[in-house]
Formats: sequence, structure tokens, C-alpha cells
Amino acid sequence: VLVKSGSDLETFSQLDHIVFDKTGTLTKGEFVVTKVYAEDKDLILKLASHAESKSNHPIALSILKTYNQPIVDADIEDFKEIFGHGITIKYQGKLCLVGNDKLLKSHHIVYDSPKINHSLVHVAYDGLYMGYIVLEDELKISAKQTIDTLKKMGKKISLMTGDHEFIAKDIANKLGIDNVYYEKLPYEKKQIIDTLKREEKVAFIGDGMNDAPVLMSADLGVSMGMLGSDLAVEASDAVIMTDEPIHFIDAIKTSTLTRKVVLQNMSLAIGTKFIVLILGALGFANMWLAIFADVGISLIAVIHAMHILSAKNEL
Repeated sequence: VLVKSGSDLETFSQLDHIVFDKTGTLTKGEFVVTKVYAEDKDLILKLASHAESKSNHPIALSILKTYNQPIVDADIEDFKEIFGHGITIKYQGKLCLVGNDKLLKSHHIVYDSPKINHSLVHVAYDGLYMGYIVLEDELKISAKQTIDTLKKMGKKISLMTGDHEFIAKDIANKLGIDNVYYEKLPYEKKQIIDTLKREEKVAFIGDGMNDAPVLMSADLGVSMGMLGSDLAVEASDAVIMTDEPIHFIDAIKTSTLTRKVVLQNMSLAIGTKFIVLILGALGFANMWLAIFADVGISLIAVIHAMHILSAKNEL
């Protein structure tokens, strides 16, 4: 875990509420296209791939991998990526929509949306609904262990995502998370964090470009170093370099130990100087005692602080 400042390290030990993003944070973010529901499956994959060709989202990369055909850039015009909705382009001069329910509703497209516990990408072309693509994602190996450990520490846990209710609740049930915020746009996520901050010390853990405002708003923003976007990494206070959420626990334990050692050193230094000051006022302190109270205690504090390095294996 890369922590950007000493104050950020201290914040780890003061957290009350941890809010997790879903894709790329608790799940691997390595989507696999499992089904394509459409009359013309090849056409829907072609339209989706051309729309997603300029995006770096994990879903986009998975669709492109499944299509596995050359992208004709000349057929693409007016590319627009709308956070929390999807992508719009003009493909061969006609409007193509690739995204979620919100995108289709905003363009008044009539469609069917099945309630399944996986991510869906809807495709509409020239005002007509073409069908949808089903993508599955897996939980990270340490996700369940991370949530269970945080609960034992007495932390509040929430899941916040832009996905549908049934997808979000399915992941939450698998991990044992009771509090779920679903179908949230970036500005709505920020509003929720701002509200929680009024009463609690809140951390947000995410990885996407659209998570940057939330990462900056939280008391502690933590991003993923491998899957995370450059903007998310820049906006965060700490970065989990291996993308495994279990290392968030290590950071909390290291922070708690570091804070404990700092307080012990401060108490030792201030207490010793106070005692020597009283002894000096009463005429019982000599030069050597004064040197011990200054340089000696500083050396003891440094040696005691090195205890953090030896205790790291015990965390």
C-alpha cells in the first residue's frame, strides 16, 4: 500500500465507515461475455465493439476481445462516453447507443431489461432496440476475507455502485454487506459520501475514472494501482498496488501500531523532560541528566519506533 502522507496513514486508524466500489475493487474487473441476446448476434457485437473501441473500461475491453475483428474507424463519428450511462456514437451516419437502462431511457428507446445477476450492455441503433450482451465478473480472492475482518474490527461497511439493484445486492449478499447503494451516478456517490462524513470518518475504495470526485471527497480515498485509472490514482490518498483489498486491513493495522508508538514516544519524551525540569528546579539535576533527557530520550524514541519494522511480520 502506497500512502501519500503521514496524515493519511494516521487516518487509516480513525475510520468508522468504509465504502467500497464494486467493479475492479471487490470484483476482478475481468468481464467475460457469456451470452448475446439478439436476432443478429454478429451485428450487435459489431455495433457494441465499434462504440466501445475508444473506451478503456473493463467491459469495453471484454466486448472487443469477444468481437475479435478489425475496427473501422472511418465508420465512427461523434464518440461520447457518458459516465453512469454508456456510449453514444454515429455508426455509418446513424445513432448507436451502447450502455445501460438510463442511456436508453434518455433517448426514449423501447426495450426489455431482464433481471439477472450479471452486468448487461444494451444496444440500440437508428432508434431501434437491437438486444443486449451479458457479461460476468468474479469476486476477488480476498474480498470476502476483507469484509469479514473489517466487521470484526467493528467498522461499518457499504457497497456503492452504478449497477442495477439485483446485481449490486447479489454481490452484497455473497460478501455479507448489508448496506448497498445502487444505480448511483458519480455526483450522487459524492453526495452520499459528503452526507456520511458529517457524522463519521469515511473511506472510499474505488478504481475508475468516474470515482475520482468521490475519492477526493472522502476523508480517505483509496484506489487500485493496477486496474485503477490514472485519474483515480492521482485523486486518492493511498494506492493498493496489488489490487487485492485485503491489504487495506494491513494498512489499518500498520496505522494503528504507528499511532500507538508515536503516542508512547511523545508520552515518554514529555514525561521525562517534565520530571527532569522539576528535579532541576529543586537542584537535583546535573548536566548529564539534562543530556539524557534531551539526546538520550530522542535515541530511545528512535529505537522504539523501529519496533514497527520488527512488528510488521506480526500484523
